[in-house]
Amino acid sequence: MAMHTFIITLLVVHAQSTMLESGDDYYADSTKANKNQADNAVTEDALGLKIYNTLVRKQPGTNCVSLKNWLSAYAADDNKWETHDAKNPEFKYDEEHPNNITFAVDDLNQALPFFKAGIKVILGNPNVECNELWHLILCPVAGLRFLSAFEFALKANSSWSDTSGILQNAATKAYNKAKCNGDENTQCDKNVAQGKLSVLFRDKKGRAGDYSPKVERRVPAAKDLQEYNGGISGSSTLKGFWNKTEQQVFKLPKGGCKQVIDAFCTDTVKSPNEEVAHRNEEDCAALTGACTLAEKNKQHGAPPPMHAPAMTDVDGMFDVKGKQTKIVIKAYTVVVKRFEDCGVPWVGGVSGSALEQFAYAHHKKVAIDDLFVLQWMSLYLLGGFHSMGEVWAALKPMLEEFPGMKNREGMMKVPVPFTLAGACKANDEAVFLKALDKVVNAAAAAVNT
Repeated sequence: MAMHTFIITLLVVHAQSTMLESGDDYYADSTKANKNQADNAVTEDALGLKIYNTLVRKQPGTNCVSLKNWLSAYAADDNKWETHDAKNPEFKYDEEHPNNITFAVDDLNQALPFFKAGIKVILGNPNVECNELWHLILCPVAGLRFLSAFEFALKANSSWSDTSGILQNAATKAYNKAKCNGDENTQCDKNVAQGKLSVLFRDKKGRAGDYSPKVERRVPAAKDLQEYNGGISGSSTLKGFWNKTEQQVFKLPKGGCKQVIDAFCTDTVKSPNEEVAHRNEEDCAALTGACTLAEKNKQHGAPPPMHAPAMTDVDGMFDVKGKQTKIVIKAYTVVVKRFEDCGVPWVGGVSGSALEQFAYAHHKKVAIDDLFVLQWMSLYLLGGFHSMGEVWAALKPMLEEFPGMKNREGMMKVPVPFTLAGACKANDEAVFLKALDKVVNAAAAAVNT
């Protein structure tokens, strides 16, 4: 996931003024999901909340050492973007200034110290609690998604290169192997050919797009409607979760977001990528709203689901920039149907960003233990980014490539709900959740002894 995609994804998720979905969630509608998926989504929400309440909330910093070390490494990285970085397609994936290509590079470099200083303030508190660090990762304007840790810190020679691509090391090779169908040497970025990707990463991971029937898109909620409570099931399990006072992580100085708003919203032109252009129409307003909330130290608000799954394939002629073009997208039969068959709740597709964050952890020598994995999984689930099944299906194959991980007890013995080829026996998500619950119980017992 590119840097711009990272920040905008999180900001639109947290900006209360641009809610994309109310409590009428995908998995609350039996006409859109089969019973196994719907039941498993409810179970996931309950388990994600259990992880948060037993392994995150009010836990001392000694119970989230890896989370703190991850954030410390991120805050300490002082790499700056160079002008030539902006020439890379990854950087220009979303929007680009029509005349001055250095616009975002300059603004981002000015803003980076400001946001990382905010992270260091929290980390400097000797009594910091795990829930503060957990929420800090999700903070709209100071969290990790301001900049992709993986794609920034692991750039070859601190810059993108047309010849060497992403830095080749144990972390990136494991990332490539998981995402690109077992090939550790493929530079598995957004421009990689579809055929090189693992099956569940193909066809936009099963996301409905601009050529999908309108019913496959999530519709905006009524103005100021705040029914959505977080998680993925649309049930009342998480009622009020995102409005707790512990969402108030820290207050930003007034005006501190200006550089970022300038970078992404001032004098930019519409992206040629239609999916991105559609998202960006709403995201700049969301960015402005998130900055206002942060300056007032308001709670994040409930992060709504970001995507809708494709429920049909696309095969036909469409108008593309005034020209009739043949479009074929097999997102349903290739990807979404596998989720249905295996009972895995589809939220955003298998998680590529989880691969990025744990590759970064490995690169920075952050210990990847059960607590670290579970805390991240609950973050993805309760934030509405991914189901835990989507996270573990992608993450476990990569972790198995790290030395000493494959035969470890605990999380590494938890089966995936399906392979990245989409294979399962039946409702394997239920098997995954049962095994995961046992690991959660063991971890909770260990931290409370």
